[in-house]
Amino acid sequence: MKLHYKDKTLLLIGLDGLAGFLAFFLALAIRYEAQHIAYYYAKFLPNLLILTGSIMFVHFVLDLYSLHKMSEGFAYQAMQVGIGVFISAVIASFALYLQLNIIPRTVFALFFLLVPFFIVLFRRYFSRFALSTISWRVLVVGDRSTMEMAHRLLSERKYLHSRIVGYVSDEDAGVKERPSGYLGPVASLPAAIRETTPDQVVVALPGISKQVTYDLLNTLKSRIKVGSFCQFVEAVAEKVPLEHVSDSWFVEQIAPLDKRYFWFMKRTTDILLCVIGLCLALPLMPFIALLIVTDTPGPVFYTQTRIGRDGKPFTLWKFRTMVLDADRNNVHWTNHNDERITRFGKVLRKVHLDELPQLYNILKGDMSFVGPRPEAISLVERYQREIPYYPERHMVTPGITGWAQINHPYGNSVDDAREKLKYDLYYIKNRNLILDAIILLRTIRIVATGKGAL
Repeated sequence: MKLHYKDKTLLLIGLDGLAGFLAFFLALAIRYEAQHIAYYYAKFLPNLLILTGSIMFVHFVLDLYSLHKMSEGFAYQAMQVGIGVFISAVIASFALYLQLNIIPRTVFALFFLLVPFFIVLFRRYFSRFALSTISWRVLVVGDRSTMEMAHRLLSERKYLHSRIVGYVSDEDAGVKERPSGYLGPVASLPAAIRETTPDQVVVALPGISKQVTYDLLNTLKSRIKVGSFCQFVEAVAEKVPLEHVSDSWFVEQIAPLDKRYFWFMKRTTDILLCVIGLCLALPLMPFIALLIVTDTPGPVFYTQTRIGRDGKPFTLWKFRTMVLDADRNNVHWTNHNDERITRFGKVLRKVHLDELPQLYNILKGDMSFVGPRPEAISLVERYQREIPYYPERHMVTPGITGWAQINHPYGNSVDDAREKLKYDLYYIKNRNLILDAIILLRTIRIVATGKGAL
């Protein structure tokens, strides 16, 4: 059975775990006699979890589990792994002091000398076999425009090693000249599947007849993945295709979700992280305040009414980074060289320290660490007029960072807001603690390196 691209990501994570296991085993074998390895392995197992966990944590932050990284040069990948392992060693050295049975320094050193060798070796073979030699084949049931959109999405993501093998459609059935990739009418779906042997069938029809439903059920029995076009775009681009969303999509995809446990855990995590963040930020805030008032006259803090969960307004707090009355004309979009931004404000925005006062909003419950970006009232009113389903993003608590913020750069147009809504709807549908953790880790990378969205 072929691996789907999401399965390949899980395999990549698992290979790092295997590399940690082998490196630890060899480090113990070098340090101790063979008959004692099993004893010491069990004794130092918590240490192994810390060592391997620190590597996985850093690799998540460095975005080394994204398949698009596999298309980069081998030497560059090896360098990134080396940097990641070095940072992991620093983190693990502090974390190990919390353990009662700390591994000897010799084992620690041997582990971090051996583990990058295994990681690079596994990634080398992963790139060669799991990515390069295994192609995922997709058959589309829909019109030509849908097939072309699917082809374009896969062409932009060559690292997925997926391709469209053709499409069936009644739209082109009467055309004399056979279009490229056209395999026949929808009724010929079984024959098209036998001809192209796809790994996945993507259905992009507004309505499905009983016969097509029967054909798709038989397709599932053949262990071929079957899904809607929306599901295909979500899996490939990690966003919801707004042009293919209807009222029924929200009823079918969002309404059945029971997120009571998630909201409880999310709120608990927000409070804990907020307390930690305030402890770290409070000593820094007086210096930031002093630099703000020294740079330009005006208050230290900037407040603005934003729209929160369920469309309720709240007051958002930030450190002031603009001149006084910068938004007096209801201009809330900023450009790269916006003259309204102060000299010190540019620095604060660059490192995102202007958002520290939003910890107060999180404590109050107006915001979360992760969620859609809260927008000003005037922008929300405009977006709701011009973008379908825009109000639906307010069914969740807004956040300092979010899926849209890390995947799409800061926008200053309605088109940007429409594109970000696609990512917001993806988050609303798939929200869970793991996705929140991934967003936070990617945010750390973006803030630390300055590369990416936000």
